[in-house]
Amino acid sequence: MSTLSSQHGGILSPVVLMELISWLVIDQTNLLLFFLISFTRNKESLQEVAATYVNKELLSALLTTGAVVFTLSQILRYVKALKEPTTSLDGFSTEPMLFPCRTSHRRFFPTKHSFEYSYLLAGVPVGWKGSVGGMLSADDPVMILPWHRRLFSLKQGAAWHVVSGDDYLARGHHANGLKGKLQDFLQTQGVDHKEYPYAYLVTAPRFLGYYSNPVSLWYLYSATKELSALILEVNNTFGERHSYFLKPSRSSSKSTDETKSPRFTDQWPKDFYVSVFNSRAGSYSLSANDPFYPSMTGPGLIDATITLSSSTSSPKLIARLFSTSPGIPPSTMTLLQKTHFLAANWWIGLATFPRTVAQALTILTAKKLPWVFRPEPRKDTIARDGTASELLIERLFRRYLRHAVENVGEGTMVTYTPAGLVDLRSETMRSPSPQLSAPAAPQALEIRVLTPLFYSRFARYPSVAEALRSESGSATVTLSGSAPLDLLPAAAAAASPVPTAKAARPPPWKYALISYLRRRPEQIMCAYEKPLVPAPMPSPPAATDAGTCSGLTGFENFILNHATAAEEAEYANHVLKILSSEYVAFGWLEILGLEFFLLRAVVLWWLVGRFLIWGRGG
Repeated sequence: MSTLSSQHGGILSPVVLMELISWLVIDQTNLLLFFLISFTRNKESLQEVAATYVNKELLSALLTTGAVVFTLSQILRYVKALKEPTTSLDGFSTEPMLFPCRTSHRRFFPTKHSFEYSYLLAGVPVGWKGSVGGMLSADDPVMILPWHRRLFSLKQGAAWHVVSGDDYLARGHHANGLKGKLQDFLQTQGVDHKEYPYAYLVTAPRFLGYYSNPVSLWYLYSATKELSALILEVNNTFGERHSYFLKPSRSSSKSTDETKSPRFTDQWPKDFYVSVFNSRAGSYSLSANDPFYPSMTGPGLIDATITLSSSTSSPKLIARLFSTSPGIPPSTMTLLQKTHFLAANWWIGLATFPRTVAQALTILTAKKLPWVFRPEPRKDTIARDGTASELLIERLFRRYLRHAVENVGEGTMVTYTPAGLVDLRSETMRSPSPQLSAPAAPQALEIRVLTPLFYSRFARYPSVAEALRSESGSATVTLSGSAPLDLLPAAAAAASPVPTAKAARPPPWKYALISYLRRRPEQIMCAYEKPLVPAPMPSPPAATDAGTCSGLTGFENFILNHATAAEEAEYANHVLKILSSEYVAFGWLEILGLEFFLLRAVVLWWLVGRFLIWGRGG
């Protein structure tokens, strides 16, 4: 061993190399990267081995035969899927359809810009579950096999175009699919779903699992099959969602053609950030037809126009979505027609997001329109999904609140509403009531998190009370009630003594590094909007929560006393990423991940080179 070390200048030994390997190759990505680099740097040796031991003619024959068998099996699977029978539509007035459309956007100020391109929509009667000839499905219970099993299976998979209740309205799965989601949403609007026994959803479906859906239209019909309400469900590119419930009024102008749908109009304040070039100021107006007029028997011609007006009521942007032909029921299509339709339209859904980015770059660079930075969502908006770091901090933060409330020692009630989770239901926590005295009126505090960004920013504050107070000013959380903010941290600190050598292990070095890197985040400000809440009161001068040590917050003191060792390590790793990203990655965890990936690639490249030198005895 000493000889080898001396040959390499004492830099590395095989033991050190193996330790580096065990440190770097800890997941499938690193392992794949290691083998790719090894192949690249040792390509000549591998080619020599292949030339010596591989029969090229036999290998070529096997590959050719396998390719032919695979191609024939995929053709058979394709034909079999498109010939699947249509699920029964008994009880539904309209059937699932595909709508070839076009969309146009015309911007009037502060700069003029317009574009138009093709668009493909799918429509399904809400409540219907099944598939139409392998072309379109809604809430289809067909089990989706993993991709590697689908390649070698002749079983029916999902339809080409998929509409799933999991992608609409409230996040998460509903056992009753689209219908259950719709009923729950109407309940939040104070509306009885029985007023609308018929509903039809028009949306951009998933295609091959890919999903880019800026807007969906829910047409709600009365018992007499007249269009009575609309739901405009809007998604932005940041993963946020807002749904507007509209009860449009019929246009006063009457058409001489009784088969032509009257226009339905409505206007409402803008409450959602959609475009990076528009703030939340202003209002929307909608003018739409009934695609199935009259009485849900029409041909399915979509025509909807949305106008964005400025705060001075001047039209700023007009977006129109309209059919280029009547809706196409897949149940009437032959195998050849289905194949032609797929060949002509497969790319449209996949091109939606790239087209959006291309138009945004044109407006930004050529038209010089200023960028409006995204404000955090308001309470009626569904926030984006939380990252892995945010979901971990949320889970621990919820437990911290429970622990603090249980140890307040007096009547206190805390209502907590999370963000970024699938389950956004509020949780009410109550402190134990005295047994011998009459219960007093409880002190109440409501903590409503508006965006999962709160959890990432929460970890950057030196105290819990300061985090809540400051973030309420940044509109990532709302606070209301009579209970003082310092009450919960004080109760948690009293019930979780500072870790000592006897009571618990001391904070690991990672927590010391967290304390060193931690710095308060700047308040989120939006120059285009008035703040929804007043600026926070000045924070107390204390650096950390009372009762803590070594720069730990009361929240981290709770983790060290009540979380498992695995949770402690996971929390430290995630928070270190959040804090270090502020220094080297502009606060973006995605950029930090790319930097770590490049760093691992460089280290692995060097490490493989050392192994090759070692293996050759050089």
